[in-house]
Amino acid sequence: MLFRSFKGDLVVLYTDIPLLRSETILSMLDEHRKTGVIGTVLTAEINNPKGYGRIVRHKGSNLLKGIVEEKDLTAELQECREINTGAYVFSAPEIFTALAEIDNKNAQGEYYLTDVIKIWQQRSQKVGAFKIDDAKEALGINNKIELAEAERVMRERILRRHMLAGVTIEDPDNTYIEAAVEIDSETLIKPGCFLIGGTVIAGECEIGPYTTLIDCRVESGSHIFYSYCQNAKVGGGCKVGPFSHLRAGTELVGNNKVGNFVEVKQSSIGLGSKAAHLSYVGDAQLAENCNIGAGTIVANYDGKKKNKTDIGANVFIGSHTTLVAPVKIGDGAKTGAGAVV
Repeated sequence: MLFRSFKGDLVVLYTDIPLLRSETILSMLDEHRKTGVIGTVLTAEINNPKGYGRIVRHKGSNLLKGIVEEKDLTAELQECREINTGAYVFSAPEIFTALAEIDNKNAQGEYYLTDVIKIWQQRSQKVGAFKIDDAKEALGINNKIELAEAERVMRERILRRHMLAGVTIEDPDNTYIEAAVEIDSETLIKPGCFLIGGTVIAGECEIGPYTTLIDCRVESGSHIFYSYCQNAKVGGGCKVGPFSHLRAGTELVGNNKVGNFVEVKQSSIGLGSKAAHLSYVGDAQLAENCNIGAGTIVANYDGKKKNKTDIGANVFIGSHTTLVAPVKIGDGAKTGAGAVV
C-alpha cells in the first residue's frame, strides 16, 4: 500500500464534487484535529436527499451515530435531509487497519469505504460529522444537466468575487469569466462578454458588450466592444471595435483606435496610431501617429512565407492602399487612395 507508512490526517475526496472549496476542507480538517476523533465525515443539508446516505448524529453533539442508506431508512429517518457528501478525514495509520478488515460480502459485491466507520463504531471509537454551510458545495456530477448546474454555481462565485472587489458587472446572468482572469477595480463589464484564460484587465476599462478576450492584457482606460481578441496586448487609452479582430501577437502600444472590421495579426501599432475601418494589418510594425485608411490591406503572404512591413512615424496611408510586403514606408510618407506599394 502506497501510504502504509503514513502517519497523520488523510483527506479523502470524490472527484465528482468539483464545487468543494479549499476553505471547507481546511475547516473540516481543523475540526477533526480539535475534537480528537478517529474520522470525520463531511455532511450537507439538502432539500432533496433522494439517493444519498443519511446522517444520524448522537443527540446534541457533532458525533456520528451512523450513516443509513436510503433503502434502509425508517419512517422517522425519511424526513432527514442531512446527507453524506463522500468527503472524509481519517486518522492514519488507524484507517489502514480498518480498511484491511472490510469485505465485499454485499449484494453489489463492492467494498464500501463507509464500512470503516461501522468498524470504528463497533469498537466505540468516535467519528465526527462536519456540516458545510453551503450545500451547493456537495453537488455531485453524474450527467450533463448536473454539470451545467455546477458550472453555473462556479460562474456565480467568480462573478461575485470580482464584484466584491469593485468590478461593475451589468448583467451577471450573461457574463462569463473564467477563474484565472484578473480584473482591477472600477472596470465595467457589459453584457455578453467572455473573459477567458489568463486575461488581465486593468482598472477604469470598459469591456463589451459582446466581447471575447482570450489570454489578453488590457491596460487602464481602454474600451473594447463587439470584438474578438486572442493573445493580444492592448495599451492604455485604446478604443477597439466594433467588430474588430485582434489575433495572436497583436500589440496596441497605447491611445490607439482599431475600428469596425479591422483585423490585426502579429503586429505592433505605435502610440496614437489608428486603423479605423475595413483593414487588414498583418506582420507589420507601425510607429507612432500613423493613419491607416479605410480598406487598406497589408499583403504579407507571397504564397510561401509571411513577410514584414515597416511603417514609420506620422505616416498617412490612403484608403484602399495595398502594401505588398516586404516593404518599408518612411517617416511622414503618404500614399494616395488606391495605391499599390
